[in-house]
Amino acid sequence: MEEWASIVPIRRDGTDGSAFPVVEPVCQFGRLPECHIRVHLPTVSKEHCYIARQSNGQVRCLHDA
Repeated sequence: MEEWASIVPIRRDGTDGSAFPVVEPVCQFGRLPECHIRVHLPTVSKEHCYIARQSNGQVRCLHDA
């Protein structure tokens, strides 16, 4: 699959972290091992949110997976 986006986390010191390529049409964020991008913070839900690429190329964030 082709990469259509990159997620770049911002570290606490304000610098960019490592880029995570997004290749799936839908990318899930959260604390679960099944999530595409895992966030190890207690304030992040197990299944926190999704980003989805729509057919027109726009990206949509879907909360409460």
